[in-house]
Amino acid sequence: MNKKKATQETIDAFLSAVYPEMTELATTFGSEDSVLKDATEKIAALKKAEEQIAKLENQVSVRDMRITDYKEQIATLKANAEFLSSELERLRSRVVLTPAESCLTLQAALEEGESHENK
Repeated sequence: MNKKKATQETIDAFLSAVYPEMTELATTFGSEDSVLKDATEKIAALKKAEEQIAKLENQVSVRDMRITDYKEQIATLKANAEFLSSELERLRSRVVLTPAESCLTLQAALEEGESHENK
């Protein structure tokens, strides 16, 4: 009976010495389940963030491709404008008016047309 009582006293002494520390550790670090749950939640949040980053990187890539395409279109439009401008100048230089044509106005053309009709 003394042995049993000593054993119970030893257990009680051990628990009273160790239990407060174990309780403090458990409240500080949480139980294994809560630590695993927290870690799982953090991993899920990181995966979601990685997916968002990948999505944004894809959008940036698409935007860069569009910018490149727009730059090519602008260069083509500028080249076309230069060609059309030079072609217009070339056509203007080919048009040669005679002195009679150069002084011809709409009113003079109308008067000339009336005089031809009267004849």
